[in-house]
Order: sequence, then structure tokens, then C-alpha cells
Amino acid sequence: MLFSCVKEIRPAIPEYHGSIDQFLAGTNSKYNALKAYMSLDIKKKSGAVLSGSALADLDQENTQVRFYQLGIEIGDLHKLLAKKKEQYYIYEQAIRNGLVWWDLSEYKVSGNSKGITVSSGGRQVVFQPGTLVPLRQSLRLPRGLLTITYSDYRQTGDLWYPFAVHVEYGGNSMDMKMKKVEVSFRSGQDQ
Repeated sequence: MLFSCVKEIRPAIPEYHGSIDQFLAGTNSKYNALKAYMSLDIKKKSGAVLSGSALADLDQENTQVRFYQLGIEIGDLHKLLAKKKEQYYIYEQAIRNGLVWWDLSEYKVSGNSKGITVSSGGRQVVFQPGTLVPLRQSLRLPRGLLTITYSDYRQTGDLWYPFAVHVEYGGNSMDMKMKKVEVSFRSGQDQ
């Protein structure tokens, strides 16, 4: 058996030739649903840990997340946290906004050479100038600030998608490492 120590070389993320408004309008008008197969690690400040695999299935209105350990489904997010509605809300917001960062409406744009900030309500997403990949996001929730950082970008259709998403909220953290991402677009739309 041969092993290689050569790091995988990924193509450079190309420059986006258009404005942030064109990017968001184009992506929002075409997006229909997203499925993300991932490893998921949730660490609570109390020391409790939930680790395993997950399937996040999102469409325009619904967020469904199924957890698996050792290949066996242990439940979906809603049922696992049925008695802990505030925790469910936080995790749902983290997953939905973390995975579908482009879903913004009535936003304001500001920026500099370090990032283009798009603000919408209590939410801010910072994009890398030129490529328009998301760098980080913050979301104001009733009891604090939820922060999301992105890395490990890979091409998924015409979209460069972050395959590593780190979330922090109130001393708790969640790491989502994508194994596969499928973005479906409305019929009649090109990617």
C-alpha cells in the first residue's frame, strides 16, 4: 500500500465579476434546496459533547437535521431538543444561517479591502472582496451573539462552498465539516 504526503491542491477561487447585489440576487433567485452531509461536533460549555454524522436538509421554509452515530440514526434535531425550545432555536439558526448564508433580504452593504459586510436586521455576513465567498457571520439572538466562521472552500456547481463551518454562542461551539453538499436550483434556472 502506498501513502502520499502530498497536500491536495485545489484550484484557486476565481474572481466574481459583478457586484455583491448581483451575486446575492442571482443566488437567492435560483436557490431551491440544500443537502449537506457532514460530521458534526457540538461542545457545550458544561463539557458535554455530541459528535457524529448529520444530514441537513433545507429548503426555502424548512430545516431538518438528522443525527447519526456509528451509522445509526439517533434522531432529528427537532425531536432531540423538543423540550429545550431555546436550544433548538439556537441550533436551527446556526445550521440554517451557517449553511445558507446568502439568504438575505433588505440589506445594506459596506466594506473595505478586508471584507464586504452585508447587514440585514440583526445579521451581518462578511464576504471576501473579489471572490465573494463568506468569511464570517454574526447573528444577534435574544440572549447573545452567534458567530460563524467559514473555511475550506470547494466548488459545488457554480458556487464556491465552505466545507468547514465553526459556530460559537454563549460559550458553546459547533463544528460542521462537510463531506458532500448538494445545492438544487429551481427548474428552468442554470447554476
